[in-house]
Amino acid sequence: MIIKKVALHNFGIFKGHQEVTLEPPSKDKPIILFGGLNGAGKTTFLDAIQLALFGKLAKCSNRRNQAYDRYLRECINRDINPSEGASITLSFSFNSEGQTLLYRICRHWHETKGVIQEHLTIYINDEEDPVLSDTWAEHVIHFVQPEILELFFFDSEKIAKIAEPDQAPRFLKTAIQSMLGLENVDRLEQDLKTIIKRKTATELAPKERQKQKDQEKLLTETEAVIARLQERQSRTSDELERYRSIKRRLEKKFQSEGGELYLRLESLKQEKDETIYTIKQLKKELISIASGQAPLALLENQLKDLKAAITKEQQATANNLLKGLLEERDKATLNFLKEHQVPKIVVALTNFLEQDRFNRKPKEDQEETTYGFGDHEAAQLDQLIADIQPGRTYISSKISLLQSLQDKLMSIERHLANTPDFSIIATTAEQLENTNIKIIKNETILKTQTEEIEKNNKKKESIQQSIYSFLDKEAAIAISNKEHQRVIAESRAMIELMSQFKKETIDTNLAKLEASILESYHHILRKTNLIAGLRIDPQTYSLELQTEKGHTLQKERLSAGELQLLAVAMVWGLMKASQRPLPSLIDTPLGRLDSEHRRLLLENYYPNASHQVILLSTDEEIDASYFSLIAPHVGRTYHLMYDESSASTRINPGYFPEVCHAF
Repeated sequence: MIIKKVALHNFGIFKGHQEVTLEPPSKDKPIILFGGLNGAGKTTFLDAIQLALFGKLAKCSNRRNQAYDRYLRECINRDINPSEGASITLSFSFNSEGQTLLYRICRHWHETKGVIQEHLTIYINDEEDPVLSDTWAEHVIHFVQPEILELFFFDSEKIAKIAEPDQAPRFLKTAIQSMLGLENVDRLEQDLKTIIKRKTATELAPKERQKQKDQEKLLTETEAVIARLQERQSRTSDELERYRSIKRRLEKKFQSEGGELYLRLESLKQEKDETIYTIKQLKKELISIASGQAPLALLENQLKDLKAAITKEQQATANNLLKGLLEERDKATLNFLKEHQVPKIVVALTNFLEQDRFNRKPKEDQEETTYGFGDHEAAQLDQLIADIQPGRTYISSKISLLQSLQDKLMSIERHLANTPDFSIIATTAEQLENTNIKIIKNETILKTQTEEIEKNNKKKESIQQSIYSFLDKEAAIAISNKEHQRVIAESRAMIELMSQFKKETIDTNLAKLEASILESYHHILRKTNLIAGLRIDPQTYSLELQTEKGHTLQKERLSAGELQLLAVAMVWGLMKASQRPLPSLIDTPLGRLDSEHRRLLLENYYPNASHQVILLSTDEEIDASYFSLIAPHVGRTYHLMYDESSASTRINPGYFPEVCHAF
């Protein structure tokens, strides 16, 4: 499936007629990028596509529990007369049995005498199909089932919740059963139980029939309680999301007012005092070093010259000593020869020895002793010269540290100078605190409501099982009609067969789903040392993460960014396993992720998420630096420009001008 075009006419914030082409120009450029500030209509655009496809079954973001006709009325641009109405036209291609068909959905509604009237027309290859127009709600599930729509259309900022321990089982159960077609089996099983109930009820004695009615009444009351709780839960969830949105806006305002600096005021003051103290200690150490041998580092060349002179002087001293020793030896040798009457040799040897002593005589500049260094003093000089280089390196490191600390001190002082007075941020701080209180309150209420729904669902299942068991028991006793007996027996056998079918279907496909999710996670994160394996419980659908050593990894240990990437991997893995060639439409693609996790999504996920990927981003998400990462994969860009004078948005070609210009 490829969404080719979307045309909006007076839909929500989009006034007048506007049309955009969404078909990627080539396979290597699957991304269609929309840019818009908060409130410019990104989510409204996403809702328009869902509404065009599914009508009253669409899970639009701002519909909540509104009646469908009331929601349609609110979708008409506020400046337009409701009698003129609004419309959405969606064109898409779909390949069926080797043939590509072009579908065009035209959904228009307007108000007549206070009543909303909706008209739906479906075209196939530009020819109207009246039958398909009347049965579109049944036909659209052949393209995508509403139960698994969040695998393809989702808000990246909100998607993280599906990986949370209390949310993952519900999401996985719904997605897996819908993908495998098991929801049809569940409906058939329920229908068979209804048949058993009706066949049995016709032959119950009055007393047993009353028991059944009492249980049916209790079941109806429990279902009503669940419906009320779900309605309240939906309102609480919307309220919670509204306060979270307010909090994000207030946090940005608080930051722009210098609120974060004010919150850090005491820690900045303490950090300043610690930095000043460290600087003082470091200066003392440098002064101490300067009062010792450090100044000699300035005389390194002179000390080396001194060393050379001393070496020369020591050599001269040694030569003088040797001269005296040689004179004594020569004199003794000559006397010995004279005593033995060898006159000719004495004369020749005398001349030779005199010449030899002359040659060994120190030169003039070596004759005088200037320094008088002994071996001990010379060794000390050697050590002094050897210590100069390490000492210089140590001093240099201390000076660098001192400079770094001084720069840090200047930065702290700048922050302190920019820290606002509390009166400037007091209003925003109070609003932020009150909003946090409301968020905590709604989170607590939502948790309680969720627990109540779970408790009543278990009660409902218990009552249903009790009714079924009761009728099963009574059927064996009271039913005499052989035809009823046959129908009930065959229905029970079919229920048992379907239960076995469901179990085997899940067991057969679960390993593939686990592998697909894990592969998707590793593809996004590009590393396997965090999560090496995962397992989905076939009974509870709870998700268990495993480390490289096979230990269970608690999801609470994952950071917010890692949890969001896990959620995206769950969606992507299930989407690939579904083998449905559908586009991905993603609002708030980078959410509140840090820079590293944003880079991973942009490089590893979005270019590969599907054959068509529609991203709706703010300027603070995909900015110039991030745009450069996906630019090679971007086929078309659009800019949602909100005009305050007309309180409406125009869709213009191109992304944020400042981003494109920087790129």
